[in-house]
Amino acid sequence: MRESYTNYDINKWMWYCFEHPAELPFGFTYNGKRYEGFSLKDFELISRSHTKKRKPDERENLIFKFLLDGCLEITLDCKTYTNRGFCEWTAWFKNVSDHNTGIISDPCTTLEFVGERPVLKGILGDHGNGYRPYSIDLTTMPAVFDSIGGRATHINFPYFNLEYGDGGSMLAIGWAGTWHADFLFDGVKTVCHLSSVQGLNTYLKPGESIRTALFVRGDYTVRDEHYATNFWRSWFIECNMPKADKTGAAIEPFSTCCIAGDTGLPNSDGSISERHFTWRPSLEKMLEEKIDINFRWFDAGWYIAPDGTSPETDWWGTVGTWELDKNKWPDDTFLQSTEFARQHGMKTLMWFEPERVTNPDNLVKNYGYKREWAIEMENIDGIANNIGDPACYRWTLDRITKTLKENKVEMYREDINITPDDLWIHLDAKEGEGRRGITECKDIDAHYRMWDEIIKCTLSYGGCGFVDSCASGGGRNDLESMRRGVPILRSDSDRTTIAKDFP
Repeated sequence: MRESYTNYDINKWMWYCFEHPAELPFGFTYNGKRYEGFSLKDFELISRSHTKKRKPDERENLIFKFLLDGCLEITLDCKTYTNRGFCEWTAWFKNVSDHNTGIISDPCTTLEFVGERPVLKGILGDHGNGYRPYSIDLTTMPAVFDSIGGRATHINFPYFNLEYGDGGSMLAIGWAGTWHADFLFDGVKTVCHLSSVQGLNTYLKPGESIRTALFVRGDYTVRDEHYATNFWRSWFIECNMPKADKTGAAIEPFSTCCIAGDTGLPNSDGSISERHFTWRPSLEKMLEEKIDINFRWFDAGWYIAPDGTSPETDWWGTVGTWELDKNKWPDDTFLQSTEFARQHGMKTLMWFEPERVTNPDNLVKNYGYKREWAIEMENIDGIANNIGDPACYRWTLDRITKTLKENKVEMYREDINITPDDLWIHLDAKEGEGRRGITECKDIDAHYRMWDEIIKCTLSYGGCGFVDSCASGGGRNDLESMRRGVPILRSDSDRTTIAKDFP
């Protein structure tokens, strides 16, 4: 029988779960049987470990490894932030046998909160909702949120403030793909379900592994929205934000400027109008006028098209090579521009879109691409690049890091201008029955690993310890992504309200 704790003994709660694995706040269905927690009647406990990191965040790491059905290894990686009132967990599934596992489905965190007058507060996502705030009285209606499409923070936002009793809890889902959250009050307690990868229903092949979202809970003791906001903000800044550079310094406010509009050449909402002969007048004029810019923003359109041509205006329909267009940037002229910026106290950020390709047949013909890496469907405007495939991941990452390193670009900017979920599901179906969700699992895991590798690359020559997270604006601002990046542009759908909102 679980011990009774006050709503806010988050560290005691997590330690109790550590000692009683059946109470761990995670469940899933395997071969049609539902498991909530990890009862030792059902699971073999392989190992349980505890490590402590005193500075800077007083974090304790609790890791469990369980075995189910002789083949499915489940690792639950939990952390508790002793002095912050937060804890988190992520589950990993791995097939450690020489045969397929059974079907894994409905992995979900379930939490219960006892307290009167529950109210759920938060904001909605970017496109269509413009980060609109909400407040839902759970005594009158449940709250349900679904993120589909594959860009996690468009439409809905996976961060929640649940007020109840005389305090509340901050909750988050860290996953850059699809997710679900619901909250239901039964008159005594509020039950919350949080999950990632909608519709997951897959077996794992030998050696294959997948992960869930990062799930976060932080309990606070004063029922006040401003208190809760600062409770979250303090933990987020101190324990989550990436560092500015290899010195470990904190990220400070910085300014950027895109000079593509200065050239007088055709421009289609990107830097396609920049050339080797256009950048210097703009930067020299900024210096002359003493305009203090930290980053020169080098946006879309700088790459050669897959068929080897030099696009005049089409930045969107020509991505995939991640190789400088030598007609626009012959020899080392782009490096000259980044060197000039550095000499005058400016850094450079550069736009990429690794999860989308165009004209895959010519990528195959001219750049060593494999046709099977391109995920496409009739009536879908866009082709996904399957970075969840290890060979595709390596081809894509190597081309990006080569361009960054050769030109000493300090900051990587990532975009994704398709909604990939239908394409992921299409590839799942091509694998056969019992593989729903596997493509998304692999793609999002690869997305995080790619950012880690790119940050390692930029740090190696004095660049940034973070990336710029963009997905048609504010579509990739989940917590796992924010531990690696910052969103320089809050929205593509509305670039006019910042001055109104913050006079």
